[in-house]
Amino acid sequence: MSAKKQPNRQGKGRATPKRNASQQKAASARSADKWSWYLLYAGVGAVVILVGFLIFNVLTNSASGDSATEDWDLPSLFDGDQRITLDDLEGKSTVVNFFASWCAECERELPEFSSAAGTYGAEVDFVFVQSQETSAGAGRSMARDHDLEQFLVARDVGAGNDELSRGLGATGMPLTAFYDASGNLIDVQRGALVNGQLVQRLQQLGLISS
Repeated sequence: MSAKKQPNRQGKGRATPKRNASQQKAASARSADKWSWYLLYAGVGAVVILVGFLIFNVLTNSASGDSATEDWDLPSLFDGDQRITLDDLEGKSTVVNFFASWCAECERELPEFSSAAGTYGAEVDFVFVQSQETSAGAGRSMARDHDLEQFLVARDVGAGNDELSRGLGATGMPLTAFYDASGNLIDVQRGALVNGQLVQRLQQLGLISS
């Protein structure tokens, strides 16, 4: 009697690993594809969030208003519902000082401006304008640090928060504009006014008594 042929168990044992390896390779490929899509979606989402943040920053740091040099209308820095206009200040001379938180020279001159505003407020209106600002929060903090909240504090208009200062010829900060009691622009000073230069200039322009 011939011996019964035994099944090739070794061959069957080899076939199973080959199928499993193929399946694992396909599963790995599907997993890699899935993660690629996740990363793509995450990247797109990050770009959308960044663009939205930039648009929001521009909208919140810019404001509508009139930047005509002798007929300006600006929003208040601390109260968004308040408007500060040159027309409302007619009848008294006006000094408009432009500042920005990144400006070291503004930091130098603001103490003298704040002091002069308190001393000569009966003769001259002082308006402080945040302009060319890169951080609205930093600008407000700077104004508070120099006790400007007790005076009129506005922010410049336009996408770059600089339309009025640019209209007055500013290429940087600080800048100070002087108006007579009729609202006519009579002088513009570029650069810091320190060491008594502000009071001296007010006297020269006849805006305060000697």
